Amino acid sequence: MKEQIVQELLIRIRELEDNILQIAALVPDAQDPENVLAVQEETDKGSLTDPALSDPYGSVASDAFTRIHSAVRANRRSIASYFYAHLDNEGKALLSLLSEPELAHLHERQMDYLENLLSPKLTGQQHREMAKAAGIRHDAVSLDPNSLVESYKIYREALMRHLESLLHKAPALIKYIDDRLNYDMAWQLMGYADAHEQRQGFLLDLGTRIQHSLNQSDLLSLILSHLVEDVPGITGALVAALTAEGHLVTKKTNGLVLHTDTESSVNSGYDALFRAARNEHSIWINTLVDDPILDSLASERGIRSYAALPIPLHANSREMILVVYSKWPGYFLSRGKQFFFQSLAREMGVQIERVSGNHQHEFSPQTLYERQFHRRLLEDRKVEMHFQPITGPDGITLKKFESVARLRDQDRIISPYEFLGAFGSNQLVMLFEQGIEQMCSTLLEVQTRHGDHIGASINLPKEVLDQPGTLNYMHEVVQETGLAPSSITLEILEFGILDEQQALETIEGLRTHGYRFAMDDLGSGESSLLRMKNLLFDEVKIDQGFVRPLVDQLQHLDYVDTLLRLAQNLKLDCVVEGIEDEVILDIIQSLGGVQLQGYGISRPLPRDRFLEWVARNQDQASCRPGVSSSIHIPATLHGWYARHLRRARLILDAFPNNPDLINLEVAAHYENCQMTHQLIQAGLDSHPIFHAHKNFHDAVNEMVEGIMRGKSAETLKARVSKRVDELRKVVLEQSRDRETTVIMPLPDMSELL
Repeated sequence: MKEQIVQELLIRIRELEDNILQIAALVPDAQDPENVLAVQEETDKGSLTDPALSDPYGSVASDAFTRIHSAVRANRRSIASYFYAHLDNEGKALLSLLSEPELAHLHERQMDYLENLLSPKLTGQQHREMAKAAGIRHDAVSLDPNSLVESYKIYREALMRHLESLLHKAPALIKYIDDRLNYDMAWQLMGYADAHEQRQGFLLDLGTRIQHSLNQSDLLSLILSHLVEDVPGITGALVAALTAEGHLVTKKTNGLVLHTDTESSVNSGYDALFRAARNEHSIWINTLVDDPILDSLASERGIRSYAALPIPLHANSREMILVVYSKWPGYFLSRGKQFFFQSLAREMGVQIERVSGNHQHEFSPQTLYERQFHRRLLEDRKVEMHFQPITGPDGITLKKFESVARLRDQDRIISPYEFLGAFGSNQLVMLFEQGIEQMCSTLLEVQTRHGDHIGASINLPKEVLDQPGTLNYMHEVVQETGLAPSSITLEILEFGILDEQQALETIEGLRTHGYRFAMDDLGSGESSLLRMKNLLFDEVKIDQGFVRPLVDQLQHLDYVDTLLRLAQNLKLDCVVEGIEDEVILDIIQSLGGVQLQGYGISRPLPRDRFLEWVARNQDQASCRPGVSSSIHIPATLHGWYARHLRRARLILDAFPNNPDLINLEVAAHYENCQMTHQLIQAGLDSHPIFHAHKNFHDAVNEMVEGIMRGKSAETLKARVSKRVDELRKVVLEQSRDRETTVIMPLPDMSELL
């Protein structure tokens, strides 16, 4: 909605600027065309139809503003006070982030801006530059463009009230004031757009700027330096890592920062960084006024807000975080900026993987003795495969399982994080061969007991793609066990292929035997769509980095749903990883049509425990016939939002060209909706979620009727999107703890864990 308002006003301003040259041709003594912004509509006063007289920066307007200049100066404090007193809640919330000195400074700057806005000496070019700079500042403090538009109404009311005696008999002057206010608003919104385009350009150009980085140190130095230089409002940045001992160690810094690697304990100044690293959630600190530890230092360095964002790396790597600092309070309140920095953190993770080549950085540092020890365990066939279930959309019916490697040292199980850093290409090939043997043996037993519809998957390292002998050995093992190759899925990491032409030939050869292929971690790399097209996958797995933060960052569900719908449109099976708890399970089930994997279903289990899990799971599934095909009824507020998001996407896609694809009697009338009856049956008819649900249907009805009457489809569709955004806010506000998040009984998952 915000971006639409900005774009519409930008189009209008650009249309006006395109007409400047035409107006200049009609006025021989006109000023520089850039400064002549004439009003083209006819007015009630005939004199204002002359372009020269309509120019709010021309000599006539200058004389008019000269007559009120002293009154503006005398009343500027009263006008500013009226303005601040009548701000909307969002504007007042932003002011609450300021310290007393900052608030006083803001008031002075606001009064100076008002004087300049109504100055008789102001030219169009000066106003344009002044307003765009103000728009960039307002973007920096995350003032909503909608609130900006509303603020101009307040500004006008304040001026009319305090200058009433002068303006009562001066309609021309009122017109000049309105023109300047309108241009000020539009140019400020252009400042918003410039800041947005600068951030997006930074992301688009980042790959080119860092493509020649050969190691992690150079890569981080380049990214941080460009971030501080090129992203508006950022004063400094750092990357830190959480050590095994629980200390934060700074790896790289650039510009002005607050945190150092000398702090190893959790206190109010460092707590946000520890929480971001340990919980893998982004932390947004938009004011330091209430933090006595950091506020004094921050004031010295001109820092008023900061954010700590986890950098998604391999699941077994040490936690790394990106910390960015801004000179503006409230800088990270904007959802657009939040998404920008989260995208940057994800891109940094991809680039770190790239420069590391064999991904040694993902794993625990190895001494020479440890490398030799782990390789000896592999050679002694001490590989022990664990198996993680993947269920259907119901969260119960077993579809297949993923095989993951462990090493056993007597009674100790060693994770991949500890041993993979010791392995080169030959060891990875050996690991794959032992893994295939154990996976096929386990799959044969599962199919014998529970049916051959159950499959298995295993990671296919890029090193194995270069080894025809290893792939032939895999096929021999499969044939000896009597398994159908179609029951085996080979997972390929999105960034795990270097020679795609050779990979394509190898994959095509295996496909002729019936093996299936999956792209792992969809969305975590740079070339997902191209590889999906070129390598002809049968399945995609949505990266858990999108999924795990959903409870607190529900806006990410848009991207999960987009990836899911892409897979469905391409007729690919889709597995969603990162199902960590019942709430995330409910969210993804409410979208429907996916397979589920994560600790909320089951951890990877050793063979015996896995077989017990399968037997217990199949018993539960048999007690619930038909559950896999039934429509999921959400049990949480988050689940209800997911249902609405999916519905909104379908409705918006259908209008205005294909309305026959949906049932208008249901979409436009909440009383006919099955979800309405489900909410009533659950006793939620007075809950805010019910009112948000009704508002959604009302917006759809308004859109349907408006389009039929010939109104702008995009504007009407934007209102439906706005209702979905409002519903998300209701969900997040209502679900501050587990008790309010869950609104219907959750399934008992204790037997499944």
